Amino acid sequence: MKNKCITICAVLAYLLLYGCSSSYSSKVNDAESRFYGGDYLAGADMLSTLAEAESNERLLYMIEAGLMYHTAGEYKKSNEFMLKAANFAQDQKISIRKQAASVLLNEQEERYHGEEFERVLIHMYAGINFLMLKNYDSARVEFNRVSRRLDELRKNGESLYKQNIMARYLTAICYEIIANEDNDEGALEFAYIEYKRIYEIKSDYVPVHDDLLRLAHIMNDKEDLARWKQKFKQRAVPSYKDKGELVIIHQTGRGAYKKSRGSLLADSNMKTAIIVSVNGMTLEQGVTLAAIMIALGSIEHPIPDYISPDNKTAYLNVRTIDGKVLGKTQTLEDIEKTARLSAEKKYEDTREKVAMGIALKAVATVASSIAAEKIAEQTPLKDAAPLIGLLTGAGVGSALASQIKPDLRCWRTLPSNLQISKILLEPGKYTLRFEQVDANGKVFAAEDQEVEVFKNRKTIINKRTLR
Repeated sequence: MKNKCITICAVLAYLLLYGCSSSYSSKVNDAESRFYGGDYLAGADMLSTLAEAESNERLLYMIEAGLMYHTAGEYKKSNEFMLKAANFAQDQKISIRKQAASVLLNEQEERYHGEEFERVLIHMYAGINFLMLKNYDSARVEFNRVSRRLDELRKNGESLYKQNIMARYLTAICYEIIANEDNDEGALEFAYIEYKRIYEIKSDYVPVHDDLLRLAHIMNDKEDLARWKQKFKQRAVPSYKDKGELVIIHQTGRGAYKKSRGSLLADSNMKTAIIVSVNGMTLEQGVTLAAIMIALGSIEHPIPDYISPDNKTAYLNVRTIDGKVLGKTQTLEDIEKTARLSAEKKYEDTREKVAMGIALKAVATVASSIAAEKIAEQTPLKDAAPLIGLLTGAGVGSALASQIKPDLRCWRTLPSNLQISKILLEPGKYTLRFEQVDANGKVFAAEDQEVEVFKNRKTIINKRTLR
């Protein structure tokens, strides 16, 4: 009898105290606030210690710290975390099916494995770090890993993941620099191949037209040169002689981040799937569909969505200090769009399995509530049985809420998109003005920067705007 009383007390304690656990977001809010306040190093230093310790969020601490160091211009330090994260993520891959199962066990109690697009972007950032460190061979290796991984995903039926044009463009730039520094004709051919692939993917991207014309001319490929001239309706080859090229990488705004979809039963598709699952089960006495739906009434949808921040910057204008417009950045990789599409794909791929899991948990929890009241009726606590029944009944929703909730962990310091601009300039020192321009073409912020351009060389600038 005593054991039964202990059992009831234990059940009640669990139901009433389920919520006493700290969340990932509470640990990173301060670091994120410092980062978006412009104190990149302070935010990075706060997370770097967490990234060294074993935890379910270790991958996130690595990539958040890595990106913060990257934004601060600490590229070597950044890659200490990005390269560790790449290896860590490789060992932690998880299937969509396993994700569907773990979402029902409160994923925040599970190790964070990273969304597929996040794991791909680890290599992108490692590559940009190497590029800024002038380690061009290692940079192109990382950019090639981005392209290869996306190829693998498409072959496996993951149609969401398109070609990453930014990675290919930066790969081509690396090959060109290597070719120029080492007088390596093979590297130049590889650059030409990458430019051709970019044209196949995005034929309306005008800058790559000049690249194809220029390299066909340098390589003395007369047949290709004639073909490109005809395609682009351009008779003259852009003159790069004795000039330098300014390459601007622009990481724009704040990326999308995970949010709750709201009430579980507000999703008519999910509600229908749960009802179908429950109706297919053999229910214990007293367990009804109505009781189950009441228990699920306050439950959050466990499959998260992404919300897009209200970013202001559409692109960067690049001017000389006296006002001459040199060019503007263009988007080659829309991270925000990929995140939102990723969330919708996850929803479609896991909805039925998640609904079945929720139904099983709800049935079991309602049955346990009924059983607790029946046990009480057979003990000295029988006079309190109605109260226990009331408490356990009210606690059913709470117990389910502790097990069924969205995992909102994500890489929160990513930009909305990646942009690039390539500008030919005479060798020399310049004071350039980088203007942040909104969607209406209005300049709302500007920053001046000293830049030196060298003859027959590429000068790479990496910029991040936060709004």
